[in-house]
Amino acid sequence: TDVECYRLDTVDFEQVWQARPAIAEAISHVLVERGAQLDSALQNLDEESKHNEIHKQHSEVLLTIKRFFGL
Repeated sequence: TDVECYRLDTVDFEQVWQARPAIAEAISHVLVERGAQLDSALQNLDEESKHNEIHKQHSEVLLTIKRFFGL
């Protein structure tokens, strides 16, 4: 697949986060979902356990992103 890639320095990236904090929410969901799918496959989790773990991890990832970028 073709991919376009952009390089942003820290200042530019911070401006994006400040202008659109919802991006942090979306990115944290994607990161946690993908991680949970891998964990589920490795640990053989049922759907309820997987859902609970996703919810817990999403809160942690989102908080980390917001803290790091001062959102």
